[in-house]
Amino acid sequence: MAIRASGSRTLMLVCRSSNTLFRPIVACRTKTTTHNRWFGIGSPFEIIEKCTSNATLRRYMHNMTGSQEVQKYNAIDPYVLLKDDLEYIYEDIRNELKCATTHPELNKMAAYYLDGQGKAFRPMITILMAKALNYHVDNVNSLMALRVSGSRTLMLVYRSSNTLFRPIVACRTKTTTHNRWFGIGSPFEIIEKCTSNATLRRYMHNMTGSQEVQKYNAIDPYVLLKDDLEYIYEDIRNELKCATTHPELNKMAAYYLDGQGKAFRPMITILMAKALNYHVDNGNNDISNEQRKIAMVSEMIHTASLVHDDVIDQSFARRGKPSVNVLWNHKQLALAGDFILAVTSMLLARQKHDEVTYIFSQILTDLVQGEFMQLYSAETENDRFAHYFTKTYRKTASLIANSLKAAAVLAGVDNRIVELSYQYGRNIGLAFQLVDDLLDFVSSSEVLGKPVAIDLKLGLATAPVLFACEEFPELNPMIHRRFREPGDVERAFELVHLSQGFEQTRYLVKRHCLEARRLASQLCESPYQKGLIVVSDFLLKRIK
Repeated sequence: MAIRASGSRTLMLVCRSSNTLFRPIVACRTKTTTHNRWFGIGSPFEIIEKCTSNATLRRYMHNMTGSQEVQKYNAIDPYVLLKDDLEYIYEDIRNELKCATTHPELNKMAAYYLDGQGKAFRPMITILMAKALNYHVDNVNSLMALRVSGSRTLMLVYRSSNTLFRPIVACRTKTTTHNRWFGIGSPFEIIEKCTSNATLRRYMHNMTGSQEVQKYNAIDPYVLLKDDLEYIYEDIRNELKCATTHPELNKMAAYYLDGQGKAFRPMITILMAKALNYHVDNGNNDISNEQRKIAMVSEMIHTASLVHDDVIDQSFARRGKPSVNVLWNHKQLALAGDFILAVTSMLLARQKHDEVTYIFSQILTDLVQGEFMQLYSAETENDRFAHYFTKTYRKTASLIANSLKAAAVLAGVDNRIVELSYQYGRNIGLAFQLVDDLLDFVSSSEVLGKPVAIDLKLGLATAPVLFACEEFPELNPMIHRRFREPGDVERAFELVHLSQGFEQTRYLVKRHCLEARRLASQLCESPYQKGLIVVSDFLLKRIK
């Protein structure tokens, strides 16, 4: 838009308001004013600096429409015109949501406003435009060119306007509910019943046997990737800063991106990317800009989950400093977490890679379902291990596993190596969370940077507690009531320390780490392949 006007900054204020219909697509541009940034990528719009009268605004508007009269087409009703297209729109959306979760209550909440009572304005106008454009292009028929196995996926994505995540989801035939918990294509077999160590050992037997841990003491992945990781947090903060003109929103979103975190997820993502590039390109370990963006997106999703977790859990400390909910209110923080996720979606969209976008949509779906599972305990004692491992995969391991899978897809490796990368990440992710659950009992608040026994205080029964139940059945009613009665937390903490729960959890960590090592050893030998092996050593050292 090439607007020349003078007077009050009316238009600027309209676009500036955060409550307007229009959401500006913003990116930092060198040598541009903040005004230019409000109007989107590459916009030639020149902001009206002065516009002191309505007459000036009217002169501006006159050039847009002149004195055209509004034409009326009373005989055409868009809703009648699109009756067949809109008839099952709500039902199709509800089916997509139902296929994406095994939690009836989560599905009920998500579908609450999708009962067919809405105006369906957004899908109506989207389909209307699609038909008009298709007719315009083909000049023959006005049928939509959407063929997605019978489902109107694009319309459904647009219709879910009030959900946090835009689910790009499709039902999978002939999959069990357990398989669906662990992501598309995952060979993971859920533990149906795990009431004894013998059961656990039978489950773990197929993973690695009795491999000994090899040492690569000369390799430190963080040192190896020093140049790649040096500006990772700064780059993420810049992406957030460029996407908003609200200093307070930016401050909240960037609070945990101060460089004090371990940067574990970007580290392992870049490490896998370099190992795979070396594997494919006979020694070339350079990572592409797209692979580096995957590492950034992984950390941003993790950070958004921390912000939301602190709101849900009412945490008061994280990483040795006050948590976000101590400094800001819940309404602000919910928006801050959403904002981080919105910026990640922009980064992914710029990749223009459908498979990578789909992979990350699976991560977000898993993350929400894992958080939802954490709100509830398993119904029976036999279901607890299945519930725990499923929740752990969804909340923690899925992000790591699928980030590595995305890096593999971008590396151009074959499907076997893509699956290997995913399985390596899944095992590391599960081990990572098991270590965290163990340290909640045996470490100090100074070391962890957060209170100890926080899981018990939140009503969560993690692996050490579940193993301890086998020796001390009195823990069962405590788990059922989520440690809410006076003395429950203290007594449970004591019983876990008296049990073999720590040793059994360490055993489980070791098995997952050994399996990760076995998978990494199948890649071409390189410093980065060895670095993937060393990552498992890091996890094992944390529990010694």
